[in-house]
Amino acid sequence: MTIEIRQGNLFNHYSHKVDASIIDDIETKPCIGHGVNSFGAMGAGIAVEFKKRFPEMYAEYNKRCKNGLIFPGITWAWKEDTGLYMNKNEVLAEDHFWIYNLTVKAHWKMPATYDAVEASLKNMAIHMNENNLIEVALPWIGCGLGGLSKIKVKSLMEKIAEQYKIKIIVYEQ
Repeated sequence: MTIEIRQGNLFNHYSHKVDASIIDDIETKPCIGHGVNSFGAMGAGIAVEFKKRFPEMYAEYNKRCKNGLIFPGITWAWKEDTGLYMNKNEVLAEDHFWIYNLTVKAHWKMPATYDAVEASLKNMAIHMNENNLIEVALPWIGCGLGGLSKIKVKSLMEKIAEQYKIKIIVYEQ
């Protein structure tokens, strides 16, 4: 597929409610992601907002880092449940979205690497394909505090999007 660049707030991408009549449509399952380190810190950049909005995700991420389960190139997916669609006490569908934590560097003080960005994007795309997901919203992974070139990261995103038939929406603020 492709990548698309948008202006605006990444967090607005998942905030819509899914129409219960089309809940099984793969295009209605929103996904968002961001770059992380394997040290367990979400103390700067957009990661601070993820930590604030999703404290349970952050606690689990931090625990996994401390146990050596998160390292550069790994993508850890978190399923954020946002409610149930009910009718006469019958559950019609669950509403949720995925958050991808793409590990692009070992420590928050270190720069990101292109190899880690590419491996993280690939692992994210594999998870998306396995879960019938086709679209994800990301910031410029590794380009802010990670110090990488947007041009080179865009090239990696295009390669992964085409190879795995997903759409990557990059939000610039």
